[in-house]
Amino acid sequence: MVRSMTGYGRSECVVNGTLFRVEIRSVNHRYLDVVVRMPREFLLLEEKIKKEVQSTFTRGRLDVFVTIDAGGGGRRQAEIDWGLAEQVIRSVRALKERFGLVGEPSVSDVVHIPDVLAVQEVEENVEEWEEPLLRVVREASAALLEMRQSEGAELTKDVLKRLERIQLLVASIREQAPKVVEDYRERIAARAREYVQDLDIDEGRLLTEVVLYADRSNIEEELTRLDSHCKQFEHILSQDSPNGRKLDFLVQEMNRETNTVGSKANDLVISQAVVEIKSELEKIREQVQNFE
Repeated sequence: MVRSMTGYGRSECVVNGTLFRVEIRSVNHRYLDVVVRMPREFLLLEEKIKKEVQSTFTRGRLDVFVTIDAGGGGRRQAEIDWGLAEQVIRSVRALKERFGLVGEPSVSDVVHIPDVLAVQEVEENVEEWEEPLLRVVREASAALLEMRQSEGAELTKDVLKRLERIQLLVASIREQAPKVVEDYRERIAARAREYVQDLDIDEGRLLTEVVLYADRSNIEEELTRLDSHCKQFEHILSQDSPNGRKLDFLVQEMNRETNTVGSKANDLVISQAVVEIKSELEKIREQVQNFE
């Protein structure tokens, strides 16, 4: 099954009160480009997250958003410098005794002394969170893969429908091609009679001209290759491996053959069919640009 390169996947879990959420957005890209956006303190795991995603996909620009929420300040804690607090209280009491002051130092008085009470960031144990975080990354990747496969299936249906239309147009061109040579024969015979009304037409010379024209305008080889490309296209679409680049190359080859048919066949019916084939190929090319 051909996969699309666009999609979205998300997963989350809670471990010991900490929320881990991973979202992955994917868009078209010539190669595989994985960009991870996550809290600075967890950057140690960035490469492992990238490798986890890269093991599932081969093409596309993937933006991985990692959210880690400890639930209201779980990664910060207040610390009291007990030694400093004790010194402050002793100093206040000594001051009171020396100068005959009244009152005891309150808690508010003490904690407002610089460095007695400090709120500090807690250094996370990154290794502790590695397993649950990578598990969520795998689940988000699986969700994205499912969406890309689903969209790829829809794109494949559209492409197959257009390939069927192209094959019908190729068949109509093949049916029309012999008439082009016969029409040419009649045209040059009529032109010859117009100029030599009282003379017999040299049938041998006329036949030579028709044969030369038939050889120059022969498009059977191009039509055969177009049929072959259509069958090859269908075969590639039925495979599970990513083949977006192969399909893109095939579209280019089919365009080349179609242009050759248009330039060789000097016929209105064939020209109209060529225009329709090129229109279908352009729509297929747009879809193929989104294949992995």
